[in-house]
Amino acid sequence: MLATNYTKFTGLDIWFGHGAGDPGATSSGFQEQEMVRRLQTNLKKYGDKAGINIRFYVGNMYADNNVAWSKGRAVFELHLDSAGTAGQGGHIIIQEGIGGLDAIDKNIIEKLKENFGVVNRDGAGYDERSDLANPRRCAAANINYRLVELFFINDSTDRNYFLNNLDEVSRDLISAFIGSEVGQATTVPTPTPSQPSKKPTRWINSGSTLHLPGTVSKWRVYRENGPYTVGNEVGYLNPAKFGGLTYEIKGDRMNDVVVIDTRDFGRVGIYVAKSTGATIKQNWIEVEA
Repeated sequence: MLATNYTKFTGLDIWFGHGAGDPGATSSGFQEQEMVRRLQTNLKKYGDKAGINIRFYVGNMYADNNVAWSKGRAVFELHLDSAGTAGQGGHIIIQEGIGGLDAIDKNIIEKLKENFGVVNRDGAGYDERSDLANPRRCAAANINYRLVELFFINDSTDRNYFLNNLDEVSRDLISAFIGSEVGQATTVPTPTPSQPSKKPTRWINSGSTLHLPGTVSKWRVYRENGPYTVGNEVGYLNPAKFGGLTYEIKGDRMNDVVVIDTRDFGRVGIYVAKSTGATIKQNWIEVEA
């Protein structure tokens, strides 16, 4: 991670995208404005641990046009991306003509790669634009700013990862700002000459898995394409018999319903809301770059 000049700012301001009646992008019952605001508690926790002055603008900065509120501070404006066909990954947007990325921007891109991957027009994890109001306003006011599109709200894999890893995503954003992992020393030890150089690697998402806890003995499953209502089940799974069951997720059909392959019933839909005790894990593997 690159060292940053974060101490030259009086603090870090987090602007949450949309809000105040504007839901932003929506998908499967989720709203962009609500999703990004779920990070506030953990961002505050890690901002405090890093010893930085962190503030949150929970209104709609685009509508309020109050960028002077952040004069002398650095700004992350957090959003979720959207498209007619779901993409995967995140990116940042900076104002065209400000001189390119700084170390904070580059660190954010690396953290996006670790969590969601990156996507944009040229594959570099960022875009320079001149047609967006807040980047233009901040450039005119000489405010250190970037708009962060964390992931595509209509991609269920990244959406589930985000919901299950709010703490990690928050920690990574604060770490990107200060240029070191929160709670670790900012200096990087120099490797000894005897250490072989490590081949460059990257992390890729190899899919997600569903775990059904062994405390439940009767879990309804439905035809792959529904309906997913009591009385329409095609059978029951018995996680308790096996001390829990784990399946590779093959897709999703609606809010809190995913598709799995089972031994006894073939490919089915299953209801896995958080209240059921089911957990979904993103699987990441390290490969040579």
